[in-house]
Amino acid sequence: MAVVLDTTDLPWRERADALCAALSTAGARATVSAPPGSRCRISNWALAPGAALLHTVTDGHRMSRTGRHQRSDDPEQISLGLPRSGSVRLEHRDTARSDRLGELQLVDLTSPYAFFVDGHSTNQAVILDYRYLGLSVDAVRSAIPRLESSPLYPMARQHLRDLPAVVDALTPGPALSMLGSATTDLVRALIASVATRQDTSTADAVNRTLFFRMTEWQQINAVQGDHEPRAAKG
Repeated sequence: MAVVLDTTDLPWRERADALCAALSTAGARATVSAPPGSRCRISNWALAPGAALLHTVTDGHRMSRTGRHQRSDDPEQISLGLPRSGSVRLEHRDTARSDRLGELQLVDLTSPYAFFVDGHSTNQAVILDYRYLGLSVDAVRSAIPRLESSPLYPMARQHLRDLPAVVDALTPGPALSMLGSATTDLVRALIASVATRQDTSTADAVNRTLFFRMTEWQQINAVQGDHEPRAAKG
């Protein structure tokens, strides 16, 4: 794990500014605000080329991306997030959803959004570059309101929930690299399975991830099982 920021030892008056600076550049550029004196711990893992896992624990914050941010030279990305605690509201692509704790949030970071978190919160997200995701912007946008209807949704949600602990348990090497590639494949298949704007990219995504969809769940569970404590024998 790479800890990007931990404000524990910062002076009270510097904490909110440090949080805003770290989050505003952790993915696609956005405007970030936070209550004075906010504590936070931000961690980031590089999973694979064009894929990162971001984990944040804060006392609450606001993030918004507008047309002004879209004119920057940021890489085109998506975010698949999972709020774990706090009071959460997301406004994106003409939808507004509140208190989506424990549910996946797909965000096309090439378009505006607003994300509001009140109170102590834990959030995590996989950030993927479009060029590695291999799906069109139109395909991703069409999947956003339909994500929960995918048969892959429960698998993807559990995968993202468990990902920080699994990544921490692995040492750098081939297994970690394969896990990063598997994560990209799962997100790609999840989106492609419900995209209404079908094109060559979505058809190719389903074909490329067929074997993965049959095996990844068992492989990740096996990795987790290796790190679970064994019951003591009587």
